[in-house]
Amino acid sequence: MKANFWEKLKKDAEQQTSGLGLVICRKLAELMGGSIEVKSQQGQGSTFTFTIPVIPSLKATRSHAQIDNMVNLEGKRILVVDDEPQIRRVLRTSLSAQGYEVHDSRNGEDALEAVRDSRFDLVLLDMNMPGLGGLETCRQIRAGSEAAIIMLSVYTDNDRIFKALCAGAVGYLEKDTPLKDILDAISVIHKGGSVMSPAIARKVVEYFAPRRTYK
Repeated sequence: MKANFWEKLKKDAEQQTSGLGLVICRKLAELMGGSIEVKSQQGQGSTFTFTIPVIPSLKATRSHAQIDNMVNLEGKRILVVDDEPQIRRVLRTSLSAQGYEVHDSRNGEDALEAVRDSRFDLVLLDMNMPGLGGLETCRQIRAGSEAAIIMLSVYTDNDRIFKALCAGAVGYLEKDTPLKDILDAISVIHKGGSVMSPAIARKVVEYFAPRRTYK
């Protein structure tokens, strides 16, 4: 499927006009390392196909040397916060398969209650949710918890990125980030680092980089 189709669909979904279901399907496929394509013929309809690879445990796919260099992640507690139940289910199932103890909340209010009642090492937090939004949820979690927070968002504008980082997030990933990259990002966070999707990192660099002139 051509990229301009998905870009238009993404903009329509952000404006809540149309295409939200397809955007969510694409996100779910890409979260699991797969893809979705469409073939259309005017007057005859469209055929959508998707591919999803089987994702084994990281321990089953990495060498002993690689495992020795990894942070011991088993038993780490992760809270997934997203108003889309399908995305919560995919992340919960996939992360649990890697040895994490995973809980999920459907909105910011439920997330704050979960953080008050239990200790979490990491929160994967959706930026755009009804009710208490991702930014305010992030601020309130950071005010009362040591949990690291990674924002997951369809938005890539500078304003939202910097507001999320100022609110206390230590990572900002696009919501269509493949599952493998999310797992790698979580490992980096547990080692004390920060993470951003490549496109997000480029925006940050460009924002702070001095303007250059060439003669």
